[in-house]
Amino acid sequence: MREEISKYQRKLRLSNNLMQIYPKIKAETNEEFLLQLLKELHEDRDEKEGSETLIMQAF
Repeated sequence: MREEISKYQRKLRLSNNLMQIYPKIKAETNEEFLLQLLKELHEDRDEKEGSETLIMQAF
């Protein structure tokens, strides 16, 4: 199952950290799980974009 999740993660161009993020999420409903997952992915993307911006500014 992890291989299939990883396959779709790459096809959808989601964060490479998805495979580390989702097992840590504890939720009582599917919606709660999905919301938490999306929040974590959003934060991960923001952090990466911030780092890339700083690198670009250095040049």
